[in-house]
Amino acid sequence: FCVNLFCHSGNGYRNFDLPDKSVNRYFFGLLFWGVGYHNNHHANPSNYNFAYREDEYDPTVILVKLIKKAD
Repeated sequence: FCVNLFCHSGNGYRNFDLPDKSVNRYFFGLLFWGVGYHNNHHANPSNYNFAYREDEYDPTVILVKLIKKAD
């Protein structure tokens, strides 16, 4: 709920020009394991890595790589 509420408002930045009002918020990206990069998610929802820029950190990527390595 929080991500949708705060990441569909005008405050934030957008890497992709999409018809929706999704924005990226760096703080929420860190707090909610990458989901705060909501504009990135809307641009490519099937990708588990929501970080597209060097300054965007998505901890989920590390977790997925560790799980894949364990298999």
